[in-house]
Amino acid sequence: RVLESAGEVAGLLKTLQQRTSLKGSEAETLAQTRAQLPIAAFQDQICDLVKTNQIVLLAGETGCGKTTQVPQYIVSSCWAAGEG
Repeated sequence: RVLESAGEVAGLLKTLQQRTSLKGSEAETLAQTRAQLPIAAFQDQICDLVKTNQIVLLAGETGCGKTTQVPQYIVSSCWAAGEG
């Protein structure tokens, strides 16, 4: 399903948030933990590289967030730009 507007995205996020067991403070803690991952400092650079290159190779220590965070950065960047 393609989400057509920011309102649809917001509605879906609200539904997903309601369906998860995370309370507000737990979600905040999770967000803070994500922000402290080593890869977080490179979010903008990674998104820019993905936009301008067909192939991007990332190297980093185990647990730095390559597998879990980079896909989320790309999706968020595309949504913010109205590309998906």
